[in-house]
Amino acid sequence: MSTVQELKHPRQMLLADQLAALERAAITPHIPGELGACIEEIIHCSLELDPVLTERRERDYVRLLDEMRRLDSELDSHISGLESESAHLSEGLRRLTQDAQTLLANHRRDGRDESHQMAAALCLKQEAVEFVLRCRTHEAALAAWHQEAFMRDRGPVD
Repeated sequence: MSTVQELKHPRQMLLADQLAALERAAITPHIPGELGACIEEIIHCSLELDPVLTERRERDYVRLLDEMRRLDSELDSHISGLESESAHLSEGLRRLTQDAQTLLANHRRDGRDESHQMAAALCLKQEAVEFVLRCRTHEAALAAWHQEAFMRDRGPVD
């Protein structure tokens, strides 16, 4: 499958949609008194994203990385880096979800005084935006190195 076709893959499009939803939840300013709802939306988006990212990782990334190894063994260090980042993304999403759930539990326990929780909420939102950026960066790197495996000038070997 070419990179152009890969970019149109339904799982990749679904991942892009889920990342956009998480990003929207993270960058939308919260209205005073609505911090709990804001955190709940981040939790909802991260829980919706988890199976999509898992499926993309377990099906598409493995296939693409194997194909890249087969096409160009000289890319092995880059492929290993992509594999490592893929695992870190899954861990990062679990951590983000846990952090959001902990913050929501603290918010519910401490009542409606949001002033004590604003710093933590801003950190959570930043964590979510950084996670989205890491996912998009990984997708772009995967596409670039996949394309490189097909198009790489190998000198006299070509």
